[in-house]
Amino acid sequence: GWNLSQVSAAAPDVSYEVVQEPNALILRLHWHNPNEERALPPEWIELTLTWPNNPRMARLRVPFPARGVHAFDAEGLELTPDSWCPVHRLLGVRLIAICVGHRLDLRLELRHTAHEGPPIQARLPIRTQPGMARIEIRLHDYIDEIERLFAADELLDAWVEASLCAGPTTLFKLRISRYVCPLERGETRISLSVEGLTRITPERIARLSVHAMRLEAPSEESLRLEPCFSEDAPTGSWFFEPSQREPGSWLIYPGLDAPERFRPTLWSVEGDVMATGSLTQALNIGEREVRTQALDTVIARLAEDYSDSGWNELEQLAGHLGHLPLVSFDLWRRFVHWPEAMVALALRLHTELTDEFVARFVRELPFVWELIPFQIWCRGAERLQRQCVAWFGGSTLWRRQLEQRLEHIEYEFGSRHPGLAKLLGLVRCFCLSKDCPEVRVMASPASLPLFGGQLFDGPESSLQQLLRGHPDDDWPAADETLTRWIQTYRSQPPQAAGLFPEHSLGFKDAVINTPILLAIQVATGTTGVWFEHPRHIHRLRCFRAFDPDWFDTAFDLTIARCLATGLLRPSTG
Repeated sequence: GWNLSQVSAAAPDVSYEVVQEPNALILRLHWHNPNEERALPPEWIELTLTWPNNPRMARLRVPFPARGVHAFDAEGLELTPDSWCPVHRLLGVRLIAICVGHRLDLRLELRHTAHEGPPIQARLPIRTQPGMARIEIRLHDYIDEIERLFAADELLDAWVEASLCAGPTTLFKLRISRYVCPLERGETRISLSVEGLTRITPERIARLSVHAMRLEAPSEESLRLEPCFSEDAPTGSWFFEPSQREPGSWLIYPGLDAPERFRPTLWSVEGDVMATGSLTQALNIGEREVRTQALDTVIARLAEDYSDSGWNELEQLAGHLGHLPLVSFDLWRRFVHWPEAMVALALRLHTELTDEFVARFVRELPFVWELIPFQIWCRGAERLQRQCVAWFGGSTLWRRQLEQRLEHIEYEFGSRHPGLAKLLGLVRCFCLSKDCPEVRVMASPASLPLFGGQLFDGPESSLQQLLRGHPDDDWPAADETLTRWIQTYRSQPPQAAGLFPEHSLGFKDAVINTPILLAIQVATGTTGVWFEHPRHIHRLRCFRAFDPDWFDTAFDLTIARCLATGLLRPSTG
């Protein structure tokens, strides 16, 4: 309809041809990729338009008519669909979608060959603006959601499948793993797998430190394995020489300074094994079920006695292996099944374990601190007191250490987990037998309308802030199990029913009621149902992630209301 006589195009690496038809000019563009590993088609192209018998020309700048999705790593190298990307290399990885529409979702799914049933997933809408021809999605922007999915299970070999979708259509898919590749055992050497050699550059292989430690002797220094070379180039293999090693279970793993993470591998050397401690004896058991039972026995004893000698072995193991993903080591995986053991990790006076190491359990394994019943926190504080007496003695020194430790825990956990503030304050006051004014306020029945009003009453209540903050969001829904739990506590025990909001808000009820339910269970010591399946804990994390302020505030104030109603009883500690 423009009656053009000619059109030309200008853009880097683009050629064109013009086809004359009776009522139109058709411009066919061809992009010549100068670098197959790195380049994208141009975002814009300039057109020059001419008309017959008209010396004047028009120039237009229009989007290049490309369509599709490309993916690139941090170095700008293109990734093919279904490529594997280790999570520690996720920074800089990006998907670039060109003219694929304006209703995009990033679907994240936790997958494993051992999984049965539908995968755990999250579907995240990609915000776009009308007229945007090119959209860039940086996967590291979604690292919290990716780590939350990894922490939904204890399987080291699980991966997160990241798919860019337009409605039901999958446009592009990447697989995110915990490590870059597994290792393969030879007669005398340990080597990167074939796929590992293709995923790691020779320069990074040369910088890869590989260590081996005998699990039966955690007090010994680990060995740094010597690399193998061919014509002065690293081959991706390292000498282990099992005939020259002490009998036992040798764990081979990347060093703290290694630029890549490979899968830790166990190499058992036959012979008479001398394991001195019960923990190291348990770790040396080959059969998985028997080893798990032995570890549970040791963990139960550690949870009971904070001065047990097994703690020395545990701290030595953490010193060697603490930089590895926690799911790599079955000792840490078993700890999260024992609430009393997790409280011991949190409260005990350690010589080697750091606050940051303990904080990682929530990020990497199916566990949250808000699941620990109040009574278990109190028993842990009593065991901490016994440890202080055993370590420091004296009439005042042990008590000063106890006070300092409990104050540190209250501050440390309160900053990382605001919902635990009142709970840990109660633990400190009850353990030290202090007459704390804040406890007197919480224990008074007169505080019930005060705390309830902060949650539910008026335009500035926490509930109204929650509702105003998510007017157009998709609210997480409760499954049948969670719905049944909430209904049970809304009817019994009698004191619990009054802690929930009086009226239902339909599909928003699950987000509103879950932290209230959890606080009641913590007060009454009935959180065990959450530990029956990791999916329950993942769902709990999703509710908190939807609105952390509401979750933490509702949990914290409900703990105070449980004290006022008598659901939480100090004497049960």
